[in-house]
Amino acid sequence: MKPLTGFGTFFSLLTISSAASASLTVELYDEFPTRDTVTVVTVRDAAEMPVRGAVVSVKYYPGSKIERVDTVGVTDPSGYLLWRPKYAGVVTVSARKDSESVSINRSVKFDSIPGSGILVLMIAGIVLMGGAGWSILRLYEKDVP
Repeated sequence: MKPLTGFGTFFSLLTISSAASASLTVELYDEFPTRDTVTVVTVRDAAEMPVRGAVVSVKYYPGSKIERVDTVGVTDPSGYLLWRPKYAGVVTVSARKDSESVSINRSVKFDSIPGSGILVLMIAGIVLMGGAGWSILRLYEKDVP
């Protein structure tokens, strides 16, 4: 019987690629940053030393039709960079230094309760519950055609 050489080769390549991406790490001071509030992005190497000069970019709404990529800036000698999220929603924060790169996905919170969202929720509730009430009244009428 022939051994699975291709299968082992696949896992070897998978290990090499994951080891290469694990040499940098990117972290946010706030686990869930808030829109229009400054947070700190930290980039470190595999030895937990700060990475100077890493280019940090943010992709808002990754994988959607309205995806937008912004370059935030370059890390200082301490590996820090200040970032103020422009939009609430899912973001991908990426750091790149030379040929190495790393990215993390995070959720940016709204800075306040969105009034339009509450209004839409209330209108939907009225329409749904009103429709259900109307259906129940029609069900128990005596003169139903």
